[in-house]
Amino acid sequence: METEQPWLVGALNDGLGERDAIPEGRKMKVSRSALVVTAAVVTVVFGAVGAYLFSRPDSCRGLSREFGGCDPNLAPYTATTCIGIAKEWGQFVEQAGMRVVNDGPPGSGRAAQVTSERWTITQLANFHLRDLGLIADCDADEFYAAGSEEFSEEFREMAPRYLFDVQFEGEDAITSEQWEEDVKKAVAMIDQNEDQPAPPP
Repeated sequence: METEQPWLVGALNDGLGERDAIPEGRKMKVSRSALVVTAAVVTVVFGAVGAYLFSRPDSCRGLSREFGGCDPNLAPYTATTCIGIAKEWGQFVEQAGMRVVNDGPPGSGRAAQVTSERWTITQLANFHLRDLGLIADCDADEFYAAGSEEFSEEFREMAPRYLFDVQFEGEDAITSEQWEEDVKKAVAMIDQNEDQPAPPP
């Protein structure tokens, strides 16, 4: 059996361009079986999308999804020594920083993204050290010294410009020493609460 479905015209036109739109006022005859199938498909598709979105956590191990906390490719640590993890840390920090600067959000938002992802990468190193039982024997200053050896000259020159959203010029420009001190403050988490384990995955 077929039935006229004027509402279907509007629904279809929402997904059609102006050139292909169905003339206003035209009715469509659609079989009831086709309507049932269409409704079932729409329900399944939107239900699946909704379930996926609502099932995704906003954070993983307490780290924000927005800044890479749930991204397994942001900082996939595999080293099993303090110095080895530090060197991976340096590589991951530079890779993330250069990626955001080259391909990240336009304008001042890049500074926030660079800083937030660097903090996430540092926290993931902290977790990795604790998971392996290395945290008590891994000194933050030695960790930074080993990790910073991985920074290229290009990254060292670029990084201070993205410490803050505001770009300071002339005598007020952020120096590499100021940037380094800011990074060391984050790395200092390695020396804190050494008796506490990392949060579970």
